[in-house]
Amino acid sequence: MVFMNKFVASAVLLFISTVFADDPRDVYDMQRFGSLAAKVRHFTNLTVIGDSYSSGDGAQNNWGEGSCRRNVGAYGPRLNNLLHPDFFHFAACSGADVPHIQAQVKSSLYGDPELIVMTATGDNGGMFVKVLVACMIQKSGSACDAAVKYASVQADAIPGTLAPLYKDIKDEGKAAGKKLTIVHIGYAQLYNRDADAAQCPPKPTRFYLGVDVKWASKGPGGYRDKINNVILKVNRKIQEAANQDGIIYADADSFFEGHRFCDGPKNAWMQHKLALMQEAGVLCHPTFEGHGAYVNAALDALVNPKSRFVAPAEDPKVLGGRFDSGDEELLKETNEIIDKHLVKEELARQARMDKQTFGF
Repeated sequence: MVFMNKFVASAVLLFISTVFADDPRDVYDMQRFGSLAAKVRHFTNLTVIGDSYSSGDGAQNNWGEGSCRRNVGAYGPRLNNLLHPDFFHFAACSGADVPHIQAQVKSSLYGDPELIVMTATGDNGGMFVKVLVACMIQKSGSACDAAVKYASVQADAIPGTLAPLYKDIKDEGKAAGKKLTIVHIGYAQLYNRDADAAQCPPKPTRFYLGVDVKWASKGPGGYRDKINNVILKVNRKIQEAANQDGIIYADADSFFEGHRFCDGPKNAWMQHKLALMQEAGVLCHPTFEGHGAYVNAALDALVNPKSRFVAPAEDPKVLGGRFDSGDEELLKETNEIIDKHLVKEELARQARMDKQTFGF
C-alpha cells in the first residue's frame, strides 16, 4: 500500500480538509500526539514493515485490507498522518516471520525510505500463537508451561535472526544513498499480574465473542506472570539485537500501563476476541487505542533516540527449564488445534503473501 502525498496534495487539499478534518480518529491522534510529532524532523519517505502488530490486524474491530490485513487504524497510517512524509509505504503483513519481513524489504511495496518503523520476531517459530492457544484457548497448565518454554527457546534465537534483516535494510539504504533512521518497536505484556479476576474482561456469553482470559492465575509465578515473562524476554532480545546494530529500540510496553488484561473489565488495549469472522477481532492484538500506544512509542523514540531506556529483564525461573521431548509431547494437542482451526486458512493466506512478496 503506497501513499504518494507529494503529488496529490495540491490537487485535492481542499477535498481532504473538507472530508477528513473532523475524522474523530485524526482528532484523537492530534490531541494526544500532535505536540510530540511536531518535534520529529521531516522525513521524505516513511515505510512500515513487520508482522501483524504493524499491519494492525484487528485494530478497528476488523481484519483490515487484503490477505495481509493492513488496517487504517494501525500505528503506521497514523504516523503517516502525524508526520506528513511525502511518501508512505505500508508493507507490513499479518503472519510475517523474519524471512517474510526480509522479503518485504525486497518488494515493490518497500519504496525508498528514510524512516523505517517495524515490529518483528513475534511470529518466529509460531511462538506467540502456541502460547496463546495453550494458555488462553486450551487453558491447560501443562501445555501452557511447555509453550512458555518453547517460546523462551525461540526468543534466544532472536538476535541471530534479526542481524540479517537489519543488514538487508541497511544495504538497501546504502544502495539508494540514503541515511536511514530505523525504529524497531517491541511488544506489550498482556496482563496486570496481580489484580483480582473481577478486574479482567468479563467472560463472553459466546465463544466467538471472545476468550475468557481469567483462567491465567495471578501473582508471582502464576500463568499471567509466565505469559508476561515471554514478552519481556522477547523485548530484551530485540533490544539486544537493535543496540548491536545501531537500531533505535522503541518501548511500547510502558505505554500499556493501566491498560492490560485485568487492569479493569473494560480498560484493556488488547483484544480478547477471536478471528473467527471479520468483525470478531484478533486475540491479543492491540486495539485502536493500543496502536495509539505504538504511535506514542515510535514518536518518543524518534524524539529521544539516545534515551537510556533498558527493556526489563525476564525471570528465568518463571519461564521454566529446558524445552525437551516431553514438552513437545505436551504441545501435541496444541499443534493439532492450530492445524485444525487455523492452518488451513493460514496456509492459503501465506501462499498469497508469498506470491506478493516473493513474486511466485
